[in-house]
Amino acid sequence: MACAALLLCGIGWGRAAPADADAVRAEIAALLASTASTDAAAVRRAESRLVALALRAPEIFREEMVRRRREEALMAAMLGEGAYAKPAGLFFAEKLAEAQRALDDGRAAEARVLCEAVLALGCDAAAGVRATRLARLARDREFAGETFVANLRPSADVIGADAAPSFVLELWNRSDRPAKATMAVGLELQVSSSTLGTGGQPFSEETTELIALPKDAVAIEPGTAWEHEFKLKVARVWEQPYVIQRITARGRLVRVGIESGGRMSDRAMRVPHAVTFRAPGDVAPAVRDPIGAMRAAIAHEDAGTLHAASVVAAWEDKVDAAVEVLLEGARAPAPIGPASFVLLRLLSGQNHGTDRVKWIVWYLRSERVAVPRIFER
Repeated sequence: MACAALLLCGIGWGRAAPADADAVRAEIAALLASTASTDAAAVRRAESRLVALALRAPEIFREEMVRRRREEALMAAMLGEGAYAKPAGLFFAEKLAEAQRALDDGRAAEARVLCEAVLALGCDAAAGVRATRLARLARDREFAGETFVANLRPSADVIGADAAPSFVLELWNRSDRPAKATMAVGLELQVSSSTLGTGGQPFSEETTELIALPKDAVAIEPGTAWEHEFKLKVARVWEQPYVIQRITARGRLVRVGIESGGRMSDRAMRVPHAVTFRAPGDVAPAVRDPIGAMRAAIAHEDAGTLHAASVVAAWEDKVDAAVEVLLEGARAPAPIGPASFVLLRLLSGQNHGTDRVKWIVWYLRSERVAVPRIFER
């Protein structure tokens, strides 16, 4: 009878006022629930009321029918019922494989929920062992990932031409309890350096370095960070005259053991990238605000700063804004004008000589100036 009432929505009789729509939907849900009652009289009353509502608000009934069918299909797909029926063992295996992928991708909470659902549904012994193991790993990673975070920052944004780059490793305890961390293996870093010579020639290299850390456990109070400063050995100084060098470090703590509040976690921990710049001159303004430094360099006829700031803008993926400033600089006399044309060729990969009009036409026809590979992060 309830289904017959829903079918009446195809008859175009009546229309519920918008203000009544939510009330009608709520009443439909309540009446459909009443049709499952063991009280025959209550079922008949609910069915009669559903028929009346179907006649009065057919559009809402149609919407409800579509929504409920969609929900039933989704539930059947999730539970493997009806057209989606599959052997229970295969269903559990697929869900555990999905949990493993989530764990590998760093989605520990999602992996834990999937494993707990498999266990709650009553899987076989083999699947239960795997689900229990994955759930434990997920809980450990969820615990460590939410409360303990590694960070890397440069000791200084800009260093001198002959200085060794140094960074500070931070391990934050965001929980409300004291913790102890053991980093016996060390910090594995991928270090990349990009250098621009005074003649405009780019140079880049990538190396790895393992930073030794204290072998003993370190205590970290709630809301604080343990810090360790170190110098990089592999980021060598550019032997030829150069304008600026960008040094990027990123990596992972190979193995971190964390103990807090009676819980323990033992896993690798990613360390986000950090950047420092090395230059023979004062390039701090170019590092802080490359586009602003370019405009100031043009105003003060400082070709060296213009060169450094343009390169930093390219490294920071601000090539479009840099090209606009250089097109303005191209109208200036030497040394800014010639330097602007050189930098336009460097940042764009194009070559329109010293014809400012051709450069402007090219720029206006370009949707976006692509970052040359030598400036990619």
